[in-house]
Amino acid sequence: MKNSKTKLSMVVKSLCGLALLLAGLAATSQAQVVLGQPWTSIGAVGTVDEGEITFTGPIAYLESDSAVVRYNVVSVEGLFANAGAMPTRTFLRARFRDNGDNNRVVVRLKSLGLTGASAGDITTLMTLDSDDYAGSSSFQTRSIWCDGGFSFDFANYAYFVEVTMSRTSLPITAGLAGIQVGRTSSGCFVAPSI
Repeated sequence: MKNSKTKLSMVVKSLCGLALLLAGLAATSQAQVVLGQPWTSIGAVGTVDEGEITFTGPIAYLESDSAVVRYNVVSVEGLFANAGAMPTRTFLRARFRDNGDNNRVVVRLKSLGLTGASAGDITTLMTLDSDDYAGSSSFQTRSIWCDGGFSFDFANYAYFVEVTMSRTSLPITAGLAGIQVGRTSSGCFVAPSI
């Protein structure tokens, strides 16, 4: 009887271990599913609207207490990619530096209506906020993706990414290394909100 309980216990432990392994693989594989070639930009090509930014190599570093930088999103095939019968979602990915309480980087994908009743209207489609993640003095890459209830329509809208960087003290300052917008077939994923 004791031998069968031991075997049963080993089987249960093995199944639990397998379930944890599969859950881990599913979680890590979501970040790897990118359909087509996404729109991509380095931090240094943005247009500064407010505040002061220093461009060092491909990176945009905050030089004042706050700044707003905009990046024009152009039509690329990855913004229209699909996975056949599987649902697809838009993802927003950024590589940024935010050391915690002293910095913040907010990346927003926005649309500007060009025609019809929506002409002139600016709508925020997705937001990635560095405050939703643990701070780090090193750069980190984070992504969110979900349906968002929109499809790209470059005939009637212009699209841009607006990045707001802020800081309350030095020596570490906020920075942006790169941005991507594209499509994925992975399930909906939003920031964990720490």
